[in-house]
Amino acid sequence: MSTPDDAFPTLQEIVACPALPSLPTVAMQVLELTRNEDVRIDEIADVVQNDPALAAKILKTVNSSFYALSTPCPTIARALTFLGLNTVKSLVLGFSLAKISEGTDDVMRREYWRRCLYAAASSRRLCQIAGGCDAEEVFSAAIMQDLGMLALHTKCGEQYATLIRTADHHRRLPAAERAAMGFDHTEVGASLGSRWRLPGQLIEAIRHHHDGSAGVYDQIVQLVWLGSEVATALDEPNAGRRCEEVRAVVNPTLTLTADAVKTLVEGIDDDVKELSKLFEVDTSVAPDVNTLMAEREEAAVRHQLAQQRETESLRRTADELARQATTDALTSVGNRKRFDDELTTRFDQASAFKGTLGLVLIDADRFKLLNDTHGHQAGDAVLVELAARLADAVRGVDLVCRYGGEEFAAILPGASIKDVATIAERLRRSIADRAFDLSGVPGVPAELNVTVSLGAVVYDTDSARVLTTAGLLVQAADKALYAAKDGGRNCVRVFRPGGRTAAA
Repeated sequence: MSTPDDAFPTLQEIVACPALPSLPTVAMQVLELTRNEDVRIDEIADVVQNDPALAAKILKTVNSSFYALSTPCPTIARALTFLGLNTVKSLVLGFSLAKISEGTDDVMRREYWRRCLYAAASSRRLCQIAGGCDAEEVFSAAIMQDLGMLALHTKCGEQYATLIRTADHHRRLPAAERAAMGFDHTEVGASLGSRWRLPGQLIEAIRHHHDGSAGVYDQIVQLVWLGSEVATALDEPNAGRRCEEVRAVVNPTLTLTADAVKTLVEGIDDDVKELSKLFEVDTSVAPDVNTLMAEREEAAVRHQLAQQRETESLRRTADELARQATTDALTSVGNRKRFDDELTTRFDQASAFKGTLGLVLIDADRFKLLNDTHGHQAGDAVLVELAARLADAVRGVDLVCRYGGEEFAAILPGASIKDVATIAERLRRSIADRAFDLSGVPGVPAELNVTVSLGAVVYDTDSARVLTTAGLLVQAADKALYAAKDGGRNCVRVFRPGGRTAAA
């Protein structure tokens, strides 16, 4: 654990640090003006033009290929008319952030802006596909998402840079930060955003860009989170796998073809190249860790390695505790908590983006009789093998959990009604087609035939008016499961809108 000499400062100490850069006056004035719904275009134009360098950068960007205007835009007032208030506001914030980051060391700044621009460009493109909110507002929120990292680096310097390296991956950074400091960069960024009086949607996007949890600004937060996930996928070093990784990230929320994903990735890459020039930041791939270590003094290297061992140990411990907390102890599939959390998250995503979500409830037939006849040891052995067969029968994106007792559930993101029926039937056959091996349980037959009944449901545009919550989705699957039991067991029934059930 950290000693008092190398302990990180508290969240309050970081946010109150006098060395932290403040948001430029022009940016503060623009934000203040835009809080007034009746603000006039000329008022905002006058404020921006008070900073000639900023005004010139904005006009250069507005007239670039990034916005592809059909006619040149000569003034800030015209830019506000052509592209809207949110576009100019997003550029003011972006250029302000670029200025704030100038004091950061070159390696940190390059890596920060590479991720920042990829996340912002991804979120903007995804918003243009999904619709529902202003793409420039999403861009503003996305470009500010890692503000807390700048604040932490300003306050903690090499100590924080070492923590970033030991985390080794941006997805693992918040956990490493919480293990070392008790909080993470999302909390720092949100606190700093509140201090700067940023709009609420920007603060919530900063706070939740790693978990995507919905709130008042659920769609903006979801798009910023999804853009952040795409930016992480695009860091894949194997160029041939980048589109595959992006499609795996995007498709549970937005169903895109392989060609559409290829077009999306090419567009994001083009946007980042253009934005890098306009923001005058280097987003080239950083040198590898071994090269960086070789350039540092011996004492710094020793400190880095010690921190790496400590953080890795903490990460392994945290990962194991998280796994145990969401894993069923007997069957090793997800437990009820994992099911509840995953279903809520997937339902919110499907609802927000008009996607689809399948759910199958699976119940072992006459399991009480099996327990009474052969004993609980045999019953446990059946549950373990049953869970393993179910997990093997679903797709890679699906999740099997133990719902309770002899009942299991399979969550199927992005599945259509046809997919759900097909997968449910495959689950049924995986249990019924081969006897269970009980040779390791003394005093019972070496093999035992087991069957399951399955109730399936899908959330889609047809059922959305009826299945308005995750709880109602479970109730519908449960109703279909009872229909399967009443239909003679060892069969699948699918819930249909209107309360009907049908054979798969």
